Amino acid sequence: MKQVLNELLEIKAMIEQSNLAKKDILNLKEACKYTGLSKSKLYKISSNQKIAVSKPEGTLYFKRQDLDAYMLSNYIPSREDVINRVSNYFNKK
Repeated sequence: MKQVLNELLEIKAMIEQSNLAKKDILNLKEACKYTGLSKSKLYKISSNQKIAVSKPEGTLYFKRQDLDAYMLSNYIPSREDVINRVSNYFNKK
């Protein structure tokens, strides 16, 4: 019985995560779940204007697209990516 309950909770968590990935606009709580960042971290990056935020009537809302862009910022390519880019660059000449 306990195993069934745990499996149901896992399924519920997967459904919630899937639903977040479908929404274009997320509130603060949803944005935390989506990114794995804490509320304080999201407050900090939004107050430092590192990510766009809407704040109608004091409630923070984030575009999922902006959250994705922030999470992928400061991209560090793999060694293989660098080798491929260099190879492609010299093959074009």
